[in-house]
Amino acid sequence: MPSRDPSDNRSVVRTDLQLIAQAASEGIAFILTEDRNTLSKYVERARSAGVCQCRAVLLSDGFDEAWFNDGQKVLELPPQDPDDA
Repeated sequence: MPSRDPSDNRSVVRTDLQLIAQAASEGIAFILTEDRNTLSKYVERARSAGVCQCRAVLLSDGFDEAWFNDGQKVLELPPQDPDDA
């Protein structure tokens, strides 16, 4: 892992790295967070370094089911009239 950014609080980064390590150890694919400043940043750094495969899902960006379907969006189709079937 790259070293901590000087502006990041040491104890916060330590806790975030513990969460990332647990996710990697347990095979957890996603970490849901509102922490854009440290947790999501260090998750991406860990992924880039090949340390873990989990992804950070920023709840502040809103929920999108596509995060859990490899980016696949749901295709919204109008209801089908039973008489047309």
